[in-house]
Order: sequence, then C-alpha cells, then structure tokens
Amino acid sequence: MNHFIHIFMITFFSLLVFFISVSNCACDTNPTNLAGCSCAGHPGGRYCGFELGCTNGFDDIYQCSGAGDGGICHFGPCKNGCLADSPNSKCQ
Repeated sequence: MNHFIHIFMITFFSLLVFFISVSNCACDTNPTNLAGCSCAGHPGGRYCGFELGCTNGFDDIYQCSGAGDGGICHFGPCKNGCLADSPNSKCQ
C-alpha cells in the first residue's frame, strides 16, 4: 500500500508541474507584434520572427498552428537571439 501511495504522489505532482508549465505559455495576438508575420507554407511549430517575415519581432519566437487557418501566436522576445531550426526553433 505504501508503494502505491508513493507512485500516486509522484505521478500527481509530475502532472501538476507539467500542466502549470504548459499553461504559463501566453499567446499574444496583438497585431503590432504580428506585423508582417505569415505562417503560410509553414507546418505547425515554433519559428523565429525572421523565418516568418515579421517586421517588428525579428528575433522573437512565434508559434504557427499548422491547421491551415493562418493561426499565429507571439510568445515574446528571445534574450540572446532566436535559433532557427523550424519547425522547432527556439530562443538561445
């Protein structure tokens, strides 16, 4: 019984940490931050602003929905620049 409780607690807290970390990713759809950006021709994933033709957030990180609906989210600037590795680009 003790073993079951330990496994349950570890699983519960792992899931809690996962959901908290995922829910903190705020999607910014402010038109100023999306100026010039286009996900056309890009599968879903993360992209640097320069990969999407963005005029304001050149080194910011963005998310394309991949649903063919043009959905795009701005996640914010990269402190040390953006590392292009689409569709899994990331901040440095």
